[in-house]
Parts: sequence; structure tokens; C-alpha cells
Amino acid sequence: MEHLKYKLINHSSDIGINVFGKSLAELFENGGYALFDLITDITDVDPKIDREMRIKAEQIDLLFHDWLSELLFLFYAENMLFKQFKFKKLDYHSLESVISGEVFDPMRHIVKREIKSVTYHKLEVKRVGGLWRSTVIFDV
Repeated sequence: MEHLKYKLINHSSDIGINVFGKSLAELFENGGYALFDLITDITDVDPKIDREMRIKAEQIDLLFHDWLSELLFLFYAENMLFKQFKFKKLDYHSLESVISGEVFDPMRHIVKREIKSVTYHKLEVKRVGGLWRSTVIFDV
């Protein structure tokens, strides 16, 4: 049985989510999935273009923030939608990943909502009872 990838949480003016993963890699995969699932109908995204990504940060919550921020940057700067996220390396301070998606096509893709940025408000990444969980608030 597949467990929940993410869920929306109440926030007064922005969008908040809790992201879940059985491993740190799955948490980051599900974070990327959640971001693009909030932006578009992710079932319409074909993972036909691969990109490599490397990110370093001082701690795990900042790495998660920078991961999502870089994905959002690629959406706005290059009109890229991503659906698959694989990790060659992932620890508490750095990651190396291959992400797969396609260029946004207004004839095939919808924009469900605009996400302006990934905030630091209530940002956390922690392991609870054998499950990784993160809280992220997106500025909309």
C-alpha cells in the first residue's frame, strides 16, 4: 500500500503542506512531486527531458528549501514541469539528482495556482517514528 506523499495544511494566506517519506530520498521526491502537483495536473507531465541538479546547504531543512526553490526557479525561468526525481547522492548537506519532465505546453497543461516562492516560515524537516516529514509554506 502506497502511503501519502503530502497533504495540505491550513494557512491563513499562503499554501502549506506536510510532505512524507519512508526515506530522506523519498521525502525529497515527494516534495518535488507536491510542488508540481500544486502547480499543474501532474498526471499530464511526461518525464522525457532529464536534468541534473546539485545543491549544497548547511543543514537538511535548508537543503529541502533550496531543492524546492531550484525546482520552482526552473519552472519560471525555463517553463519546465517535472514529475520524476531520482537521487545519485543525498545526505544532510548536499544532493545530486536527476529530474525528469517536459516544457510547459499551454495546449496540454493547466496552471492550477501560482506559487511565488518557497518560504522559511515554519520550515522543518524531521524524522518521526521511522517516517520523514517536512512542513513547507509556499508564498502564493
